[in-house]
Amino acid sequence: VDTSAPELKGANITDKSRCTVEAAISNKSHGTGMAEILVARDFGVAPDAALLTYQVFSKDDPSAGTCEVGGKRINSIAHLINQAIDDGAQVISIAHGSSSQSDELKWAVSRAMRRGVIVVASVGNNGRDENDTHLSQWSGVVGVSAITSDGKFANYSSWGNGVTTAAFGNPVTSLNYETGKNEETYGTSNSTALVAGMLALARQKWPEATANQTLQVLTRTGLNPNHEWNKYTGYGAANIGPLVNTDPSQYPDENP
Repeated sequence: VDTSAPELKGANITDKSRCTVEAAISNKSHGTGMAEILVARDFGVAPDAALLTYQVFSKDDPSAGTCEVGGKRINSIAHLINQAIDDGAQVISIAHGSSSQSDELKWAVSRAMRRGVIVVASVGNNGRDENDTHLSQWSGVVGVSAITSDGKFANYSSWGNGVTTAAFGNPVTSLNYETGKNEETYGTSNSTALVAGMLALARQKWPEATANQTLQVLTRTGLNPNHEWNKYTGYGAANIGPLVNTDPSQYPDENP
């Protein structure tokens, strides 16, 4: 995340990475764009939230930098989920695929649920069921698909059993660091940042509610008819008004 981006001026952002990736410019564009959706003072969903950022290594990056210690990656998704929990995160937003089904990742997700930390993750942009290559494969993770501005399911959005909710995916204007120009982006990454921001607002409004109760509200206020679940939009697009204004204490402390 480029914290010097003018759109992020005044935002409360702390880079908590314990290693340094030599990132590809395209990944800088993506990370910064997600941060802006979340906490940009002028247009972010949750501009008063404290955002902790972490670097992961992508195959597009020139080098893994200092992220290999003793032959083990200290910036794997599982490691970073655990680190974010230790750093006090309440909502974790991950716009990144993960084909791993390792015990390490399973227990990281389980620990997040046990500690009341909500994990929100994108479901992919390949227009197919690819639940097994994204974090939504794990029970308890909020999988997010994409809809377009007319409320229809986006044809590029992936889907599957792990989808919990959906949100606007395109077009979202963001700076392309390679060209130096603003461009319209699309994807479930945009949707994921929007939902994570909405959940942050709900947690701010109802600080005594548990994470599970907050997720109960998310599923019970989704915009599908009768909030019924399907593999494309989950319980329906996240509905920001009722999500933030419904008292979660009336619902059971159980992950839906």
